[in-house]
Amino acid sequence: MSFGIEQKRAFFVLVVSVLIIGFANGVKLEAFPKILNSSGDNITLRWEDISSPSGKDWVGIYSPPDSADDRFIGFIYLSSCPNWKKGSCSINLPLINLRSPYEFRIFHWDNSINARPVHGDRNPLPSTAHFLAKSQSVTFRNLNDPAQLHLAFTSNQDEMRVMFVTKDDLKSYVQYGLGEEGLDEVAEAVSITYKQSDMCDAPANTNLGWRDPGYIHDAVMQRLKPGKRYFYQVRCKKIFFGSLFGSSRVSSFGVSGMERNTILLLVVKDMTSFTK
Repeated sequence: MSFGIEQKRAFFVLVVSVLIIGFANGVKLEAFPKILNSSGDNITLRWEDISSPSGKDWVGIYSPPDSADDRFIGFIYLSSCPNWKKGSCSINLPLINLRSPYEFRIFHWDNSINARPVHGDRNPLPSTAHFLAKSQSVTFRNLNDPAQLHLAFTSNQDEMRVMFVTKDDLKSYVQYGLGEEGLDEVAEAVSITYKQSDMCDAPANTNLGWRDPGYIHDAVMQRLKPGKRYFYQVRCKKIFFGSLFGSSRVSSFGVSGMERNTILLLVVKDMTSFTK
């Protein structure tokens, strides 16, 4: 009995599929804890039973979890774990609250598998051809916790701006004062956002790589005294219900006692001696 070209091609695809399924069978990937409290908290990724580990096997980081295999936001080689050759190991990884859950997937990659070319920095991206395992979703206890806090000067000597991001449109403000227990001053935040349609051109205004930015909040702390250290905490409330919905850790910053246009000049004398 002879096979035609199409039958041979179908048979080859079937054999490759069976091999891939068999290769992935039994590999386990676990991410824990499943719920994180704060942005920057660590998770542990633990994998087991990779029968033929390669130094290029890798784990992809996905957010949101329904992202396609080639839409990972980052990746780590399993060989970063000292015992990777045993096929079972674990690594710790800090996660940023991106306002959506995460998922992790392991792929096999070795020198026989071509990398995916990229056109930007020309660095090759790992192949997603041989899927091994995926984890369950990992999320944050509150996706609306204020994140990406950033301090910046204003044009006034006695002011400091704080900016942060939340998932939803919340009534946001910053409490501040001269002690951690005395955050007596309040500055309300102005909130803005932008949409995919606001982007100028492709690929920024397409679904490729687009992520909802959430809401960007901007508050200005005023009447700051020079030479003092201030403590502050960002807080968010639901607009209609008024209950506390999220808050940052208490942080601090120092207010300079000098004029901001002061120029500091450090002069170092050359102490080298020469002998004839």
